[in-house]
Parts: sequence; C-alpha cells; structure tokens
Amino acid sequence: MSERTVAGWRQADDAEEDEAERARITVAPGARGTGLGRVLVQGLLARALRAGFTDVHPRARPGDDRALGCDPVAGFRPVAPGLAESWTTAQPVGHVWLRHDSGAPRR
Repeated sequence: MSERTVAGWRQADDAEEDEAERARITVAPGARGTGLGRVLVQGLLARALRAGFTDVHPRARPGDDRALGCDPVAGFRPVAPGLAESWTTAQPVGHVWLRHDSGAPRR
C-alpha cells in the first residue's frame, strides 16, 4: 500500500455459484484499531447482499485475530468443519472459513 492508502480489500463475486467470497481486507498499520476494518467488513457484506448474493463468506488465516474479530460482529459464523476442510483443500494455505446467515435458503 502507498503512504496515502489506508485500506484495501479483495472480494470475488461468483454469480454462477451465487456466492461472494471476501478473501482479504488490509488496513495500514497507522489506521489499525480505529474500527476501519469493521466498517469495511460491514460495507462489503451490505454490498454483496444488495447485489443479491445469498452465500457470503470470508476466509482468514488461523491466528489472524484482527480479521477473526471483525467478522463475528457483522454476523459471520464458522462453517462446519467438514465444509471448511473441503474448501481449504483447494487453497495453498489453511484458512478459517466463515459464512453469513442472511436467512436465505442454502443450496
């Protein structure tokens, strides 16, 4: 990130699978602890729900306490261990997977 950039994110929207996956939120060290991460988590969730996605899930690396602290505040909960394991198989490193309970039926 540049000196002027305080945050960034990466989110993949997959209309065919009806899912939005937030892979990363990065907040510059000088802006950490200000609530900016939580604002981004909630804003990206709202954006995905407005776009009609019924399956919204972030992932975080185990031990990433900042990321794992923001997600539950926005209503994300861990996915079942077997599902998390199946999603992690395709990843180069392990992740903690969460899912938002939007109240919509899941496929």
